[in-house]
Amino acid sequence: MGHTRLGKLSSTGERAQVVALIEGGGGAAQLPTAAITAAECRLNPASEDRGPGETVCLLSRLPLPAGEESFDTALRSAGLDVSDSPGLLDVVGAVSEAFDRPVNTNGAVEPE
Repeated sequence: MGHTRLGKLSSTGERAQVVALIEGGGGAAQLPTAAITAAECRLNPASEDRGPGETVCLLSRLPLPAGEESFDTALRSAGLDVSDSPGLLDVVGAVSEAFDRPVNTNGAVEPE
């Protein structure tokens, strides 16, 4: 899964060092260190992306409105833009819209 979105892998930089170690019979200590360094170079910029964190936060708040007397008000408090008496598709649409909201540089979801 996800392999179709990977695209062409870079053959330069840290990844090239990992490949060279594999091809050259790199030692058990060298290969993991090179692989970790290569992964860090790709993952560190992703750690600044606040979108996944906001998504997890929203998903963790989503079940709470189900137990509330005023379902629509509770959904709005959870950050979803829904109408009065929302149905399943209304909630799904609101969740989808909330996932698509841009996140500003301070990590807060920007208002629409």
